Amino acid sequence: MNQPLNISIMGEFKAGKSTFINALLGKKIAPMGVTPTTATLNFFKYGKENKIKLIKMDNSFEELEIKDISKYTDERVLDKEKIESINYLEIFLDWEKLKEINIIDTPGLNAGIKRHEDITHEFIKKSDIIIWVFDVEQAGKQSEKIFFEKIKSYSKHTIAVINGIDKVDEKEEVDEVINYIKSSLGSFFDQVIAVSAKKALYAKIDNITKNYAESGFIELESCLENNIYSKISKIKIDNIFYDMKELFNEIETSINIEKTKNLEIITKSELIKNYVLNFEKELIKTEFIIKSKLKTELDLLILKLAKDIKSFIKPTQGIIESVFGKNKFENEEKEFTISKLKTGLKNLFISYNNDLKTFMEEKSTSLINTIFAPKTRKIFLQLDNDFFKHDNSNYDFFEFYSIQKNGNIYNEIINPSYYYYLGFIDSGSINNFFNVISNETDLSEEKIHKTLLKFLPDIFENLNNSFIIWKKSYFNFIDIFIENILKNINDEFFNINTEIFDQLIFLKEEISNLENN
Repeated sequence: MNQPLNISIMGEFKAGKSTFINALLGKKIAPMGVTPTTATLNFFKYGKENKIKLIKMDNSFEELEIKDISKYTDERVLDKEKIESINYLEIFLDWEKLKEINIIDTPGLNAGIKRHEDITHEFIKKSDIIIWVFDVEQAGKQSEKIFFEKIKSYSKHTIAVINGIDKVDEKEEVDEVINYIKSSLGSFFDQVIAVSAKKALYAKIDNITKNYAESGFIELESCLENNIYSKISKIKIDNIFYDMKELFNEIETSINIEKTKNLEIITKSELIKNYVLNFEKELIKTEFIIKSKLKTELDLLILKLAKDIKSFIKPTQGIIESVFGKNKFENEEKEFTISKLKTGLKNLFISYNNDLKTFMEEKSTSLINTIFAPKTRKIFLQLDNDFFKHDNSNYDFFEFYSIQKNGNIYNEIINPSYYYYLGFIDSGSINNFFNVISNETDLSEEKIHKTLLKFLPDIFENLNNSFIIWKKSYFNFIDIFIENILKNINDEFFNINTEIFDQLIFLKEEISNLENN
């Protein structure tokens, strides 16, 4: 609030900006001419001693005498390399008004020099007041309107100065230009004033009151006094208030962008979670179908075994017993039955393994592609979170775990059930079976089948338990994996949104205070 007000003098090439500044100062300081003269950005500031401070692009500086100003500001004498090495000039003058204001001389526009336009664009936002200097003979060109739109978007206090009225013979012509600016561009300016900066400058230097009155500068300086110099504090507050509202809007926009990102991520995360949930349901359903198929095939195996016992072993019982004795018959019959059971079971379990493994490999690959899909990575990488910074290694780890778990279906599900079943076969179940049927005189295939089933364990209860343990281990890993992703995301957003929210609360309070005052 204690800093001087920044008044930027802007306009197109040949509008007479430098002459206008000199007229305000009442002395020839800024170089003047009909070709582009202002090559640099020049700050006119208060100083007890008249001097120049040249600030270079590398932030180093050197002090110069005021008489050498043209050597460092005049486009006509500066080479391109030297211009590009200068950041800006501070020109210190012992003029009381500069204690309250800084006058900023910007390079002229529409002279085909891009750097001039870039500087002007940059300083529109940094200015507290903008005085736009028109050439009376070319006022309100389309090229100027681009800058007016920019100025309006920043809600700057702006004064239009139509310069060069001494070049027009009739007052009516000046009035026409003023009316044109007011009618076509009036929404951009707070005031429109016509002057002859050249006439005012020389009138001040030569102390010719009549010429000064004719120059229009009395009206201009009255306007500056009443609307700027006497209201410096209010203008500063207005500009601060505007800047804060702009920052507030930027933060709100930022929050909305983050909310959109967050929504995308949450939506994608929910899709992944739902995919995993459906995957698990589909796995349970598929495993049940595979298991039902196994049960049907096991029943067929035992039926066939019963048929073999009926058709092959019983008719040969008398021959074997007469030649080798009863014990030999029983051993042959047991070995035949055990061999058939073991071979058949192994084939059935291999079929179960292959069917389940095929399903898992397909679904696991689909799950990996869902989690690590390019669109998903793009959304997550916007967070710059640690997990997806190294998503190739995470992808490899997840893929390795899935392959490992799929490869272990046989060891973790099949083997426990298979060896549990074999244990029953080898532990005397078949002996007990044969003890029962050897005493039967009328033995049918159905009776053999039912009797054999009584002496065999429920393979499916054991198989189901092994499957549940394996499935739980697999999906626990996936759940933890996904939760870690979401935790990283939520932590990231919590930090971002907390920081933004704090700024928002502060700004709301500050804006409220300004409005109340």
